[in-house]
Amino acid sequence: MTRKAPDTDLDDAIASYVSGKAIDEAARHHHIGGKRLAGEIKRRGLFRGRVARPRTPKPLDPAIADYVAGRGLTEAAIAHHVGPIRLRQELQRRGIYRGRVVRPPVPKPLDAAIADYVSGTTLADVARRHRVHSGRLSAELKRLGIFRGHKGRTAPDRLALPTAEIAARYVAGESEKDLAAAFATTRGTIVRRLADAGVERRTMAEAIGLGFSRMDPEERMRFTAASHAASRGKPKSFETKCLMALTRQRRQLHASPAELLLHRWLLDLGVETTPQLAVGPYNADLAAFPVAVEIYGGHWHGYGRHAARAPERLRHFLDRGWSVVVVHVDGRKWPLSMGAAEYLAAYLKQSRGEPTLRREYRVIRGTGQEMPTRRDELDDLPFVPALHAGKRRRA
Repeated sequence: MTRKAPDTDLDDAIASYVSGKAIDEAARHHHIGGKRLAGEIKRRGLFRGRVARPRTPKPLDPAIADYVAGRGLTEAAIAHHVGPIRLRQELQRRGIYRGRVVRPPVPKPLDAAIADYVSGTTLADVARRHRVHSGRLSAELKRLGIFRGHKGRTAPDRLALPTAEIAARYVAGESEKDLAAAFATTRGTIVRRLADAGVERRTMAEAIGLGFSRMDPEERMRFTAASHAASRGKPKSFETKCLMALTRQRRQLHASPAELLLHRWLLDLGVETTPQLAVGPYNADLAAFPVAVEIYGGHWHGYGRHAARAPERLRHFLDRGWSVVVVHVDGRKWPLSMGAAEYLAAYLKQSRGEPTLRREYRVIRGTGQEMPTRRDELDDLPFVPALHAGKRRRA
């Protein structure tokens, strides 16, 4: 429990303050609190306010004489306990300031570090031990022709791993991660050993493909379930569909044997075509502007989702200046033959020579014969060939 000072002590402290002492000195002398004394002085109207006591700056002449003698500004300021900014301003006022002098660093000699490196120590350890920059040391070693490089390092702490076995297992199909786990080391170490053996690393696409090839269908479904769930039910933009079409063209994802066979026949006839050519968001089975070829086989093109989107697909080709030729292929009645290739080659030559023939829609058999169509409207496309008149009469 603190004892409160009596009023007589407070009066004595106020008298000391009035006589010229500072508040803290009067409070300390009479053993009372400084805040209480200041409050009472202000209440009585005796507070003098804060008195700023002028500081007496140290003389600068000794520091200036030291600077003129050749000493640096900072050194002179520290030696004589004066501020460097004040000293510089005074030197500038007197016109004797020399300006900032940049002293070039004196590089350390590298002989000891080079000798240590030649003895077998790694570059990083040598630079750390001799306190020299590793870039400067490596440049000097290369200039002298004694730089070992990554493959020639002889650090004593390097792991004794079978480089040849690692390279053989990697080439056989094991991944860098599996090899690191098998040899109880890091993936970076495996990468360096593969580089020592001269083995080219797989690209990211090749590594992903290798991982998927080792998965069974159930594992693939589990691996892709999250991405499928995230994109399911969301409509794709036109730009995304165009990019997907370009991917199908580049990777030939849906090229059938019939398309590739017809492509080879057209090449023999001197016609260069592109399988799975991307035209906006769609892919033509074969195409050489201005003719796009669609091969219908299997009797499923006239039904379901394919039939539902066929009018829009065809309009897209025609609106962009393409003519479309549908080749109906039936293994028993109209197998794909050289006649279809000859028809397409002649029609392509004719279309290129007569621009008015563009934006046409034709249907031929696999033998190259034109087929009769029932209507000209795009909403009723002849997916299934019309019956022969004789068969209709017999029916």
